[in-house]
Amino acid sequence: MSLLDRVRAFFLRDSNQLLIYSAFLLLCFVALRPGYVMPDSVAYYSFLPSLFLDGDLNFVNEYIRAGVYSPGRFLLPGLTANGYAFNPFPMGTAMLWSPFWLIGLALSSVAGKLGQNVPAGGFYFYNYYAVLFSTALMGLCTLQLGKNLSQRFSEGPSATAALAVAFGTPFFWYCLINAGMSHIPIAFIITLFLIVLLRLGHDSKAVPFLLGILGGITIIIRPDDAVVLIFPAFVWIEQIKNGSVSLKNVFRELLILLVGLTIPIGLQLWAWNIIFGNPLGPANAGMVKDYYHLFDSLNLIPVLFSSYHGLFFFSPLLILCFHGLILLRRTHPAFAYASLFVIVSQILFLSFGRWFWEGHSFGLRRMVVWTPLYIVGLTVWLERYKSSLLRLVAALAVLWAVLLVWTYSSQSMSLLNLYQTPREILSMFLTTLQNLPESLIQKFTLAAPWRFSLPTMLALVPIGYVVFRFFSSCFSPQANDQDRSVRNLLMVTLLLLGAMYGLVMRAQINFQSSKIRFSKELAWVASNQNRMDGADLVEFILQEGIYRCRSGDRSSALASFQEALQVSPVPAGMDMHILEIASSCLSQQEVQQLRTPGTATTP
Repeated sequence: MSLLDRVRAFFLRDSNQLLIYSAFLLLCFVALRPGYVMPDSVAYYSFLPSLFLDGDLNFVNEYIRAGVYSPGRFLLPGLTANGYAFNPFPMGTAMLWSPFWLIGLALSSVAGKLGQNVPAGGFYFYNYYAVLFSTALMGLCTLQLGKNLSQRFSEGPSATAALAVAFGTPFFWYCLINAGMSHIPIAFIITLFLIVLLRLGHDSKAVPFLLGILGGITIIIRPDDAVVLIFPAFVWIEQIKNGSVSLKNVFRELLILLVGLTIPIGLQLWAWNIIFGNPLGPANAGMVKDYYHLFDSLNLIPVLFSSYHGLFFFSPLLILCFHGLILLRRTHPAFAYASLFVIVSQILFLSFGRWFWEGHSFGLRRMVVWTPLYIVGLTVWLERYKSSLLRLVAALAVLWAVLLVWTYSSQSMSLLNLYQTPREILSMFLTTLQNLPESLIQKFTLAAPWRFSLPTMLALVPIGYVVFRFFSSCFSPQANDQDRSVRNLLMVTLLLLGAMYGLVMRAQINFQSSKIRFSKELAWVASNQNRMDGADLVEFILQEGIYRCRSGDRSSALASFQEALQVSPVPAGMDMHILEIASSCLSQQEVQQLRTPGTATTP
């Protein structure tokens, strides 16, 4: 067979996968939006040009170029104790993006040689669009792997469940519309973790080692999702109770898992030590404590039901998914109880955060990471309940989420940062329906200029298909050699981690030279950071005040606005901004209280 015949056979061997991938590409063309969410996306992304192009972990030039640091406002704190630009986000997301970012970098280089005006620094369209495509591809693989995972637990319609979860939760939003975040990459890693978990107890040292590495990668993407490591504990307890493994084997697997866990975590600790002068990095920084305000209050009801990004308000389908996980206790208790523990603990954790709405969030975005559990739960629910009426309820839940995506994607992204009442959201629905022809034209217009997106996609499409085929076929229930799939994935992750270790080592070598190279930029940040540090905190307090006022709690709103006025330091003119926002919510008498210090209610 010739090489051409082999290539043709590979791409056309499975028509179903090719059809799925083709539909995915169509969605990418119309929904994959270029652009950054400030400052999160830029902070994740800056690891790439900083490590690959600058050879350091000093993000000051990236932040100035992208506008995170600007004369009017700093969206992140200034300099760390080590004199580097502050980055509170881990590097795991950038690590997963890096292969596609390098493809985008190569495309930028070719475009520059062909006469395009390509600015230096790694922030050109090709680079960032390739990164967004990689997020969307990880989303596609997450759905496919989630379908494969659910087939291990239920004979229900797993493909239907995966599709319903994709459109009935914020998954679609963070897969395509806002793909510059970490939520889909970590959902992908957690799905791989759960797939590999099912191989525990098969007398293979590679399985617990790979579980440790995937658990470590989870931590260096979002440390608060380390709770995924509870799954092996539940599996081991069940295996010991059933007598299928000995206690000695469990301890051996635990030790191997811990060894694997240290490899990604060691990488992050090293990077943080370079940036912050402390391996714990932002965990020791006062900014993180001020930002999250954990355990200030309990917001369980708003987290679940509020129109301000509440979990069930934006995704009522999840009620059915959680019910399915409860039903799973009868046949697979270890997985079911671990899943319920993880979901409940995460909801409670988010409920204890003061800023429960999570800023520019579509729905409760941090719960997107548990997408594979939702697919499993909904598959079990659909197998149990075959009534047409109940399935209509599920379809309506998906339709509600689709309408929310349609409506909010037609508005300015800043609208997500502000509280809207349910009545206002329904009014937005009606306005969208009234302008349906115009909205349809907008939705089915290419999200990015074709002269840029087309060459990028031509380069990425075949590579993306190979990646999709690899993950969808290797870990399917029909795969003949599961151990080989584990070994292949282990090799890929070790190569990726090894490359990142090499880059961090180079950043360590360049520690002092980077300070000299960017001395002017660092001096400018140092001279301005004191008057900027409180701006982000003020914005969160203002959002809280607006929410409290519009939900009827005016005394608490007054306390929030008073607290915002007391934050120091803030940029000049912020007091007038606070009073302007307050005057749009409060009465003149209440605003006068704000102007007179000491008369407002203490929060």
